[in-house]
Amino acid sequence: MIFGRFRFIRARDVMYFNRQDNPEFWFARYNMMFPPSFLQNRISAHWIEINHIFSVEMIRKYQNVRKEVLAERDTHDDRTKRTLYATNSNYIYEPLQPDTNGKIQRAKDQGTF
Repeated sequence: MIFGRFRFIRARDVMYFNRQDNPEFWFARYNMMFPPSFLQNRISAHWIEINHIFSVEMIRKYQNVRKEVLAERDTHDDRTKRTLYATNSNYIYEPLQPDTNGKIQRAKDQGTF
């Protein structure tokens, strides 16, 4: 007498059963990197949750700092924008020609840049 029977309908279900426990799944799906010390190629749900929380918080901080840097950058003239972080003491600033930005944008629009 058979009380119950279980069979995978598709053959690929057997191949991908518990696939989310392996780091290759998360790397392929979300491009997430994991430390080499994970236990027997299994990933802790706790680690994934902490990584997610940390990533969200760091993105929030990054966005705020980026807004501040862009706001400060908008207050400077072109020369200061292009030389503020130049570390080479021999660097000589040469301003762009008047229509250079327009030429660059047209080249990008045409796909030749």
